[in-house]
Amino acid sequence: MAKFLLVTRGGTMPESADEGARVMQAWMDWFTAVGDHMVDSGNPFSMGREVTKTGNRDLPLEPTSLTDAYAAVKVLSQQAGVRYFNVVVNTAPSEGAAKDIFETLTSVTNRFLNARVRYLGHLPRDENMHRAIMAQRPLVDVFPHSPSSRALAVLADKLLNEPAPSPLDGGMKLLWQRLLRESTVRS
Repeated sequence: MAKFLLVTRGGTMPESADEGARVMQAWMDWFTAVGDHMVDSGNPFSMGREVTKTGNRDLPLEPTSLTDAYAAVKVLSQQAGVRYFNVVVNTAPSEGAAKDIFETLTSVTNRFLNARVRYLGHLPRDENMHRAIMAQRPLVDVFPHSPSSRALAVLADKLLNEPAPSPLDGGMKLLWQRLLRESTVRS
């Protein structure tokens, strides 16, 4: 049987959570209609290049695919029994845009899955992230004052200052408490 690759170009990010939910629903309806004919939904291509008669240019990086995020939540919730997810929106142009993206994901997961997602924060668009990846070095080591490094520090602080999950007991509870104590001493 022949296999095909669907390549799309263009479009814009939804301007509101409602519009995002409509776009996501249209995609989900399409995937449902395709049914068993969809062998692999794959991953989106991240960076692109536009080539025209007059020249070429790099296309901007797209935000993390909502379809892939939804697919990950779906697989983990249905096949591994995970019910709660913390979400960090990557390469968001602003906190407001990140929250809109998250709201779109939330509206679809709440409607179709037995899973709950929580907005943890966002990482801003930051060229230093790409540079650190290319250098194969941790971002916080090579660009400690970059916007993404500062955002990671805020996220880490948020997680470290939360109470430990209640189902932990025994060795896991002790390990979590030890990690919290050590992080406080380093601060």
